Amino acid sequence: MTTAALARIAALYNGVIVAALLLGLLLIGRFYQRQARVSTGYLLFLVPAASFLVAGLRVVWNDGAAASDLIGDLLRFLGGACLIGLGAYLLNLMTGRRK
Repeated sequence: MTTAALARIAALYNGVIVAALLLGLLLIGRFYQRQARVSTGYLLFLVPAASFLVAGLRVVWNDGAAASDLIGDLLRFLGGACLIGLGAYLLNLMTGRRK
């Protein structure tokens, strides 16, 4: 097995794991919305999940060259920024820190 093949497998594994964890956050937001009857916007967690998953797939399609993939890096950055905002919003909503 070559280094490029290992890089592909690691990138895909990373994207799938992050997407699965984000789906867990989505389910937490959905649960809180149903129980507290407060709009959480839980479906927006699909945006960073898809972003990380597509970034991982781009590495697989680009022969494991993650370092030279500008679009993949932008997808990771935008997904992370979106995740920070959504996570902070959900945390503040669930812990009662309303403005």
